[in-house]
Amino acid sequence: GPAWQGGDLLYHSALANAVLRGELPPGGPYAGLPAYYPPGFHVMLAAVMGGLGLDAVGADQLLTLAWLPVLPIGTFLLVRRLAGRPWVAVLAATLTAFGGAYDLQAGRLWVNSLFMAGQEAYPLYPRDVVFALVPFALLAFLRGLAATRARAALGWALVAGGLLGAGALVQVQLLLPIPVALTAVALAVAIRRPERRLRALGVLVVAGIVGLAILAPWLL
Repeated sequence: GPAWQGGDLLYHSALANAVLRGELPPGGPYAGLPAYYPPGFHVMLAAVMGGLGLDAVGADQLLTLAWLPVLPIGTFLLVRRLAGRPWVAVLAATLTAFGGAYDLQAGRLWVNSLFMAGQEAYPLYPRDVVFALVPFALLAFLRGLAATRARAALGWALVAGGLLGAGALVQVQLLLPIPVALTAVALAVAIRRPERRLRALGVLVVAGIVGLAILAPWLL
């Protein structure tokens, strides 16, 4: 049963209950101490708790079932775009889903697995939500860079920024390398395709502005 759950899940359940009481963003474990996490995950958890009348454990179990396929699907779509070979994408999605099983170290810890459906499919934690959103955000960014029409490029940049902003509202620390990675990709496109320099710059700037605009209310 779920009674063994403690530690992080107890912490997240406390913040979700604070959201249900109208405290947004929820505070830390002591008065005046801010929460370590942005409120995105706890708002999502609280919505399921309030909407279905579940406790935090039951809500997290339901969210886990709904979220399990998201990362493998995102990985498949992103790798298929990058490699152009469906079998490579299937292999990547399989490794993403079950790669935790290949860590054979005697002292391995479940937190060392970055696989949503690998060693630790349950409970769903903020990091699992963020990791599942990242492939879709990167795919949208690449689609924006490759778009031949300005409107399409703008649309994909908005999607990429929106997904990254949503992920940042869940656990912003995990996304710190992403701006560097996106800048490197945009720079590579600008160097290899000089005629697309403005398009690459525009997609990068729009995605960054949208992501920061979504995150800004929590930072202020």
